[in-house]
Amino acid sequence: MMVSLEQAEVLIHKIHYVISHIPQEGPGEKSEYEMWSGSGDQKKYYDLPKDDPKQLRTNKHSSNVLSITKISKKMKLKFTKAWISFLRLPLTSNVYKEVLVTLHQAVIPYLSNPIMLSDFLTRSYDIGGVVSVMALSSLFILMTQHGLQYPDFYEKLYELLLPSIFMAKHRANFFELLDSCLKSPLLPAYLATAFAKRLSRLELTTPPSGALIIVALIHNLLRRHPSINCLLILTQFKTVCKLITFFINML
Repeated sequence: MMVSLEQAEVLIHKIHYVISHIPQEGPGEKSEYEMWSGSGDQKKYYDLPKDDPKQLRTNKHSSNVLSITKISKKMKLKFTKAWISFLRLPLTSNVYKEVLVTLHQAVIPYLSNPIMLSDFLTRSYDIGGVVSVMALSSLFILMTQHGLQYPDFYEKLYELLLPSIFMAKHRANFFELLDSCLKSPLLPAYLATAFAKRLSRLELTTPPSGALIIVALIHNLLRRHPSINCLLILTQFKTVCKLITFFINML
């Protein structure tokens, strides 16, 4: 049976709604939903002598803990498999963006192996524009918390620094993440220099509110990477030289 494009889009929206509303337990949280396990292990408790209730309670408690842990692990594996399968579908633009916006909070913490999202997120990050901005949060979590190696990360981040970024819907989150990305002491001096220069040029074309953000970012870069402070001195020296040349030519 052939499915039309419109029917396929409706189906994908429904699948996304269902999969994004699956209740999950965070670390140390108590589930509001009861889980039942048909393991059939209850019978062994009745084989114990009736005059040993303490042993009965101990064994029952240990078995319950193991059972809940096992169920939780299985649920994580099923949840991961469901999301990986869903992300392989031809998602509509709206669903694709919704997924990227919520992935870092609603999905990644509950996956059995979050690194499995690396292909999806790197492809999204390579698209550019607003899609890259949306993928940044999740990709940054995989890099900092799950050991993802992505050599082109800073190059792509540099390319996102355009005047249009100040019109993006998620610009506040982007600049917060940008500051976090540039915070690392492992960031090479040449990259810190490149970002400082790019931000300085960007400041000339941004609205006043955006200029304040850029000044704060440059200040943080200079404070965290003292080796690039020479840029500031060199820039001031060049400015003075230009002013002197200008006044000499005026005479």
